[in-house]
Amino acid sequence: MSINDFVSFLIVPGLVILYFSMKNLLPNYFNEKGRNLATKEDISEITSLVEEVKHSFTTETEKLKANLLLLTNVYAGIVSEERNAIIDYNEKFFLWLNLVSDISLGHTNKNNNAELDEFEKHIHDVYYNVLNSETKFKLFVNNDDLINLGNEMQIKALELLVPNLISYIYDLKINNCETENAQLMKEYDSIAKLREQTDKLHDDFTKTLIKNYKIVLPISVKFQESCRDHIYKLISSKVPH
Repeated sequence: MSINDFVSFLIVPGLVILYFSMKNLLPNYFNEKGRNLATKEDISEITSLVEEVKHSFTTETEKLKANLLLLTNVYAGIVSEERNAIIDYNEKFFLWLNLVSDISLGHTNKNNNAELDEFEKHIHDVYYNVLNSETKFKLFVNNDDLINLGNEMQIKALELLVPNLISYIYDLKINNCETENAQLMKEYDSIAKLREQTDKLHDDFTKTLIKNYKIVLPISVKFQESCRDHIYKLISSKVPH
């Protein structure tokens, strides 16, 4: 066998082997490359979706935080208004209550009708402020028991204390006018009797006031205690979930 024939003998099987090897390996190689490429594309798409979901979640979370902050501020504002309404109503009501239950009539000169008129006007003005404050109190206070107790307290004061005071002032004015006329006429016996009448009016007013105030006082104390408890609950309360 010549050298050329021997070389040909070696080359031909090698080419055959190379052919079949390439035939089997190349598709596997390209298939694997295709799978790798597909995997990279899938990862890219998944990453993009994850980022999109993450962005959406972050956006919605920020919106939720903003809404929660707004809700918190609104709730805090309402709580503050409710607390202020309770305090304001207490201040104005008990100022009025102290006036209508003041034996000295605010240190008014009982023998001077002009001062008595001024005291009456002052009481009306103070009660007008009570009514205005009560409107805000009932608007913001979310406690029916407290509102009902406030109604009961005010009604009792109007029924038991105010008529006694108005009647006392009216009788004082009449007595003062009669005393003034008696002084002009120099009717000294009448003047003495009228002065005794003034003292009796004061005694009767005081006795009735004390009796009726004993009825109003427990209600007013209970109202104040309920207001205080309600305010403490407001302070410790949180935004409902």
